[in-house]
Amino acid sequence: MRDDRPVLRGGIVQLPPRVSSKAVNREDRRIRLAIVVHSMMRGGAERQIFELLRGIDRARFNTSLVVFNTAQNAYPAEAFTDCKVLLEQETGSASLLRRSISLLLACYRLTIALKECKAQVVHAYLPTPSALSAIACLLLRIPVFIVGRRNMASFHRRGNRVLQWADRFPLRYATAIAGHCEAITKEIVEIDRFPAQRTFTIYNGVDTDRFTAVRNPRLRAELGFPDSGFVFGIVASFHKRKRHIDFVHAAKEISDHIPHARFLMIGEDRGTLREIRQYIEAQSLAGKFVIVAGTAEPEKYYRCMDCYISTSEVEGLSNSILEAMASGIPIIATNVGGTAEIVTHGESGILVSPYAPEEVAHSARLLANDLDLCARMGRCGRALAESKFSLRSMVEAHEHLYEMLLSGGPRASCSILNSVPDPIEK
Repeated sequence: MRDDRPVLRGGIVQLPPRVSSKAVNREDRRIRLAIVVHSMMRGGAERQIFELLRGIDRARFNTSLVVFNTAQNAYPAEAFTDCKVLLEQETGSASLLRRSISLLLACYRLTIALKECKAQVVHAYLPTPSALSAIACLLLRIPVFIVGRRNMASFHRRGNRVLQWADRFPLRYATAIAGHCEAITKEIVEIDRFPAQRTFTIYNGVDTDRFTAVRNPRLRAELGFPDSGFVFGIVASFHKRKRHIDFVHAAKEISDHIPHARFLMIGEDRGTLREIRQYIEAQSLAGKFVIVAGTAEPEKYYRCMDCYISTSEVEGLSNSILEAMASGIPIIATNVGGTAEIVTHGESGILVSPYAPEEVAHSARLLANDLDLCARMGRCGRALAESKFSLRSMVEAHEHLYEMLLSGGPRASCSILNSVPDPIEK
């Protein structure tokens, strides 16, 4: 009997490819794909990589995952056919000299790893993995090198020449760039002067079986929310750019007008959680807030919310907003990055200006006082998630991109390879 259990050997997770007996005979013809990322921590890009590797057609693709370290791995080993670890420890707090040596070592090991897996297509995510992958692909003459851009360059690298160099260096050698919203791909063309015909958009996907429009009254009660309470929620790491402080500002104004309003914040601490807790105390709102500092099961908390609020000052394409839409919740979100590409203003949610908690509070009062409007927006968001942002669509778009670039097939300017978000009739 064949043993299909994952095996760990020397830092490499190996899993028998999930292919049929007919496909085994064609294994050498499969496209050899390597995805390079810093780590598989719990984050937006990492979640999409996990779903891509889990869903990709193993009969057509022989996949490898290359990570810099496993210090913050949040995903099970069985998701990956082949995982190569370049660095065993996190180096962020080390000296400049030690970090430089570590990066050189990582570049050397990356080159060896890509040579061993005989990669034909390399897809690197985020600046440092992309820069090192560019060098390795150049040395090995790998035919297809794709840079995965997940951040709004105009925001995250402004005034920082090191980041500008790290972001732009791999573009010199890239076959193509894949962004996850049009806002990002347009920036690549306009700011970085990258050829439009080699720039592609692949929207994130959301698991609509995991995130559903089923409410959870039992958990609401366990969290201390009254039956009559209207719960506003946010799911985002406690990082300065997520602007939780604006969420609390808005909560203060909402509470003054809606006494039964309650607030739920979910996210890992990335530096601002303590400050936010102190500010909530200072505003005498502690009795109305519940904070969950990180979870592997965000879906159960969406089921406790009546409205989702995003107060970010910058976004690419928010996984959390997609998850809230799939959960049938109306959205209030700052109109930044690619948010307007997924939230249809007035239909699936309300778009507000960034740094404007008073607009958030006004929209929140509007929804809390009109439950029919909440229900209509929730249904519209759920329909959008199902029809336009499925995981299958996201995976197939990547498969098409890899095959198209490797074959040298036709390319289109700023192509959107999966769904184009059109308004849905109410």
